[in-house]
Amino acid sequence: MSTLSNREKNALDQADELLDAAVEATSSEDAVEAALRAIRASPLCADAYVFLAIHGGYDGHEALQVWRSGLAAAETCLQDSFKRYRGEFWDFLETRPYMRAKHGLAMALIDMGQPKEAIGHLEEMLELNPNDNQGARYVLLELYLAGKKDAAARELLKRYPEEWSAWFAWAPVLLNFRKGGAKAAMQALDAAMKCNNHVRDYLTGKRKQPKIMPEYYQAGSAEEAQLYAQRALLSWDATEGALEWLVATSKAAKTRR
Repeated sequence: MSTLSNREKNALDQADELLDAAVEATSSEDAVEAALRAIRASPLCADAYVFLAIHGGYDGHEALQVWRSGLAAAETCLQDSFKRYRGEFWDFLETRPYMRAKHGLAMALIDMGQPKEAIGHLEEMLELNPNDNQGARYVLLELYLAGKKDAAARELLKRYPEEWSAWFAWAPVLLNFRKGGAKAAMQALDAAMKCNNHVRDYLTGKRKQPKIMPEYYQAGSAEEAQLYAQRALLSWDATEGALEWLVATSKAAKTRR
């Protein structure tokens, strides 16, 4: 349980009300100022830092610091609750600011070229909340593949067996290609194409990525393929012969038709 004093709790309640004003503000300037007022009311208002990191217009290094401040604030509020809530962290409202700040920090670290620390945060998120309501496993899988951590990637695939996700259907194709070449990857390719047959075209450049990436997608859709390819292309491109093989399978499929 949190051991915040009554004064700290009251200040945090006031900050939460001020943050509501930030969310409802009609201009970005008013929103940012309201979030800053929330932090001045209580430096422990983690969601105010999250809001600022997203909407404050900070550059990479500044944004990282804001995310770190949010995570530290949330950790202070939880204090000795980690053991109590471990395993079902997202199920309790008081834990969510911590998880939001941790996820945001991980993504900011990736953007800043610091995957090692990002992996640590994402792995901890899955330990705290194996149900993974925030989708940390998808980002973590791509980081494993990009870092040639193939054993870790295979373990993650076993931990979350998903037949409907492009990320988890296409990762075995790349892993099998790395391990055994085209022949080993072909069976996995058939399954991946059934899951989302748009992915190959986006990975190989046959179809161009949109200028603005989609915010939402449905399983098997072109939008899902765009989002997958955006993150996964680095791993495919770094695997010698993988994209060339994908192009060849596309041409072979066209010839059979």
